[in-house]
Amino acid sequence: MGLLSRFFSGSTRKLLEQMHCDTDVILVAVFHKLLPHFKMEYGDDRGCTITAAVTNKLFGKVSPVHSKQDLELAERFAADILRSDAEVRYAALMSCRAILLHEADIKSGNEMFVWDTIQWMSTIWTLPPDPATPHGIRELALTFHDKYIPKKK
Repeated sequence: MGLLSRFFSGSTRKLLEQMHCDTDVILVAVFHKLLPHFKMEYGDDRGCTITAAVTNKLFGKVSPVHSKQDLELAERFAADILRSDAEVRYAALMSCRAILLHEADIKSGNEMFVWDTIQWMSTIWTLPPDPATPHGIRELALTFHDKYIPKKK
């Protein structure tokens, strides 16, 4: 039984790693979706900084290089986005759920930060019970990639 459990454990780990990679694609696509608004509001450099902080907040990522002011602004903007943009709201939640599965599997210590992000989301709206599945995350990644990541010319 040990060999069989190691085989399934390995294939599960690969699925979780793939889901984690797909969440990175979704994060980058959301960044590109939000960037024009913040660049228009704050200019190129500051707009990129704010967009990165907002995106990190939505996806349960730590933003160690952002100032306290940027992080507070990002939390406010992220909450506004969760209230107003169903597409980003769903993608961020499903990504956080996938990231949580991955972080718990590798025992990184970051799972509590992601869990806190999901709990923060639940204070803004009622979370759907949808599970993060490899197929679902892959579909979100492909959809967001095609829709928001700029094509090279």
